Amino acid sequence: MLVLEDSLNGVRAAYEAGYKVVMVPDLLKPSKEAKAKALEICEDLEKILIKIKSENFF
Repeated sequence: MLVLEDSLNGVRAAYEAGYKVVMVPDLLKPSKEAKAKALEICEDLEKILIKIKSENFF
């Protein structure tokens, strides 16, 4: 499972639950903690879909 999150609390929750998480920032820039816990920070949902389809994302 891959979790897409836009908040630090969401990233924390997904990470602590053992899920792979990609942060798609909304209003706030990603913190150091979010960068450390997220598999990737991606500004655009379409870019995530392209990466998943074209690469071995996991």
